[in-house]
Amino acid sequence: MTSIRKLCRLPPNLALEPEQLSSLTSFPHNPIRTTRDLLVRSELELIQCCNLEPKVVESIMKKCAKWIAPKNKTVLELLKASKEKGKEAFLSTSLPSLDQALGGGIHCSSLTELVGPANSGKTQFCLTLSILATMPTSMNGLDGGVCYIDTQGAFSGERLVEIAQNRFPQIFGNENIQWEINLKKMTDSIHVIRIKSSSELKNRLENLQEFIIENNIRLLIIDSFGALIRTEFLTQNMNLFNDHTKTLVARSHLVVKLATILKFLSESFNMATVVTNHIITVYQQTKTVYESSGINDVNVINVNNRWNEPETFVKAALGNTWSHSVNTRLWIDLCKYHPVILRVNPSIPKNIRKIIIKKSPIGPNKAFYFMMEVEGMVEYKLSKDLSKDLNKDSNKDLGEDLSKDLGEGLSKDLGEDLSKDLGEDLSKDLGEDLSKDLGKQRAEEIYVYQIAMET
Repeated sequence: MTSIRKLCRLPPNLALEPEQLSSLTSFPHNPIRTTRDLLVRSELELIQCCNLEPKVVESIMKKCAKWIAPKNKTVLELLKASKEKGKEAFLSTSLPSLDQALGGGIHCSSLTELVGPANSGKTQFCLTLSILATMPTSMNGLDGGVCYIDTQGAFSGERLVEIAQNRFPQIFGNENIQWEINLKKMTDSIHVIRIKSSSELKNRLENLQEFIIENNIRLLIIDSFGALIRTEFLTQNMNLFNDHTKTLVARSHLVVKLATILKFLSESFNMATVVTNHIITVYQQTKTVYESSGINDVNVINVNNRWNEPETFVKAALGNTWSHSVNTRLWIDLCKYHPVILRVNPSIPKNIRKIIIKKSPIGPNKAFYFMMEVEGMVEYKLSKDLSKDLNKDSNKDLGEDLSKDLGEGLSKDLGEDLSKDLGEDLSKDLGEDLSKDLGKQRAEEIYVYQIAMET
């Protein structure tokens, strides 16, 4: 990826003379403008076609190789570079708990992926990050431009302005006399590029360096990366004349190439890169085990599912190749409430979203909660009990807490609602859990109550 740098951007200590650049660009049929164009040709070919001396050609080749060769850096040099002015290492997400877990927010010079189902808030997350990146460093911004690559037409300028005016009314609202000037400056710093194919995306990224320099781009967003790649190759797979294996191999090669380009741009320009991806449902084939209790007696027992149905689970699209390419993966999803939680906490907001750190070199695997309001992302702090209740495996703990805190009277009412809404099986399981905590006498009362309800 480092071989696509343009020769006109060589640093002063390695710069080529104007006559040398002119000779290289006049190369017949394929002008030499980048280091890749230069290094794929032999010295003899350059001498013959560009009319350059052998020593001059050797010097040019060495300068280009020295420029693109990776340089070793000590930890001290990296720390000094991260503290330089204009070299902020993180972009705040405006969610304090998430920022703290990630070491400061979205890490610059790395690739971050947002994964989630439809309507989970991925695009609005990106719109909020776009506004925050244009803010000055004193307000936890990057004080730079944004390159927003839209592949599905989901970008909304009206929603962007709405978030900005409600999140920063003192800057973009009517309270400020210069709000129109500030709003125009902010919107001029966000550059939207609409792309419809993977080849167009690849060509655009390979030629994005000058655009980044000219517009001081500090945040690159691709929304949605997964939908563009998967939809294009899914269409090819539907063609009966195509080899599905070759199609998947081609997709893997493209994904690796694009990930390499994105990482190179992020590291070269200390830029935060965020891409969005969707989820897919995977059907897992169940396994069967045969047990024999006699000579002619064979029982079939399904290990994964008692009803012999295929199990399903969701995962990020684009497979393991892409999964290993990203540095940080954040999983966004809507919170699903247990009916008991809605019964006990009727005032709880219904639009709470959960963001989980699935992969990070810094942060732990932990969940954080937020709401999507008119001003964008707003952190929502759950109580300890409610935070436990939102986990998948908290039903048993919930029953124990309810039996202790709500008393015998409410547990009866709760038993009626559960028996009606959740069915007989769940009410029996809840009765079993309550019997452990309330003792034998209470268990007998619940059992008699359940028999009455069933009849």
